[in-house]
Amino acid sequence: MTAPSGFTPLTPARVADTRDGTGGVARRKLRAGERIRVPVRGIGGVAQTASAVVANVTVVEASTQMYFTVYPGSTARPVTSNLNAGPGRPVPNLVVMAIGDDGCIDVFNSHGESHCLVDVFGYFVEGNGDRFVPVNPSRLFDTRNGTGVRRGKLDDRQALEVQVAGRSGVPGSGASAVVMNVTVTEPEGPGYLSVAPAGGSAPDTSNINFFPGDTVPNLVICKLGTGGKVTIDGVGRNKHALADVFGYFTSNGDRLRATPPRRILDTREGLGADRRQVGPGHEVQLAVGGSGAVPSDATAVVLNVTATLVSRHSYVSVWPAGEADPGTSNLNLAPGQTIANLVICRLGDGGALTLANPLANCDLIADVLGYFVE
Repeated sequence: MTAPSGFTPLTPARVADTRDGTGGVARRKLRAGERIRVPVRGIGGVAQTASAVVANVTVVEASTQMYFTVYPGSTARPVTSNLNAGPGRPVPNLVVMAIGDDGCIDVFNSHGESHCLVDVFGYFVEGNGDRFVPVNPSRLFDTRNGTGVRRGKLDDRQALEVQVAGRSGVPGSGASAVVMNVTVTEPEGPGYLSVAPAGGSAPDTSNINFFPGDTVPNLVICKLGTGGKVTIDGVGRNKHALADVFGYFTSNGDRLRATPPRRILDTREGLGADRRQVGPGHEVQLAVGGSGAVPSDATAVVLNVTATLVSRHSYVSVWPAGEADPGTSNLNLAPGQTIANLVICRLGDGGALTLANPLANCDLIADVLGYFVE
């Protein structure tokens, strides 16, 4: 576990890519049961003193159904997962991960062969940096109905500037970065979406990969650019995009304690909740603070939430216990799919969270990666 740490946002940078050997990793696919060690301290703008890193990890060209586990370098591999993928479909997921004593994070491939990409978006340093302020989830923008931006689909390489400062609970000044769940829906072709600070050049990184007809979310922690804005850009014909804000970083707030990954919920086994699927009429009230993995004085948690054995199209929402459903989403589900997404959310009554799946049935799994304290 790291000491309480503050955040420094970065302009996105690629630090590892097994397709071309970026970052000194082997220029080939990871094999089943193999892990790669990815140096992050001193790379891509990450400080040599960093205690944890914010990175987008992407599976590309998986040969079979598989998962990646990301964990601190040179430590024992935990019984957790960060992203699940299958043949022919690139799948990204954000991780907030403690850095090992060797300055690295490890990425383990469970089955088959696959390429791995790692993009950094920021880092945490013990005692320094900006603090996290969680907010009640709220929709920042939605191109389907014109919330916060113009109404209409984004075409190939059609950039969209989104005003963040002063909206959805983010103050008009003083915020350095935003935490938001970004979703692409109804794309008419394959492609990817990138989120970056406004006013800069388009990064050689990606946040979301999609195919025609997909609805795909990913958590994003992005530095605010010119005028407190971010730029949404990417490749792919005619797609809608939307985003829900979960918090921001500024000079006053809470600091992160990154922890070794630990599973606290698995409805398949009755861990942390009843041994039954989550669906209409059955929400999960997940005890987080005081659970053993997270202390009772934690204000917010970093969770990797996975849905599996999905019965039909639906979505999963996560929000502070004891509060009304905010009408936002964290995961979008399709029948038979196993999908994961990172969640950073304020803890509610009794240090708990509510997890709901209103339109279908599925099993839910949650792994703690860290928490915030005052």
